[in-house]
Amino acid sequence: MKKLLLILFLNSAVLYAQPSIALSFRGEVALSSFEVNNARITHFTKYPAVQSFSFAVDGSLNNFILELRLGHMLIKENYEGFELGGFIFYNFPGVNYYLDTGINYHFNGDEPHNGGGPGETISQLVFGLGYRTSQKIALELTYYYPLKQEYGFYDGRQYKLLNMVKFGVAIQII
Repeated sequence: MKKLLLILFLNSAVLYAQPSIALSFRGEVALSSFEVNNARITHFTKYPAVQSFSFAVDGSLNNFILELRLGHMLIKENYEGFELGGFIFYNFPGVNYYLDTGINYHFNGDEPHNGGGPGETISQLVFGLGYRTSQKIALELTYYYPLKQEYGFYDGRQYKLLNMVKFGVAIQII
């Protein structure tokens, strides 16, 4: 699935007449809802939990932009690891707002500094709204819905991700 996502993203760049490519950095805080042994836990990160770089291809085809995002996420409840996602953005003509949707893969890791943990891959559907404050800076509100909630059983506890909302700032570097 990851290879297919990458191939579709790279091939789409060729379909555009003269695509422009952008590189961005994104910092996000997350409001997450977990379930650990049937007890619901809500967690809000007080610092950027996600740092990611994204490569976007803008072919100016009906205001759509394709983006490939690679990042790392660190929050509580043994939820930590690298992320890879493919996104489609729709820019509303004449305004600074845009919608985005896509799929994100979170590779939950066995990080040694937190004593290990469940190492499941979590696929998430993503829906968001963004606002461009300038040509280089955007504010985003994004909802992540896990396709499979359970992401591990570790140390006698069952872990589930119920949903997640991320608040982010994206800064275009190139």
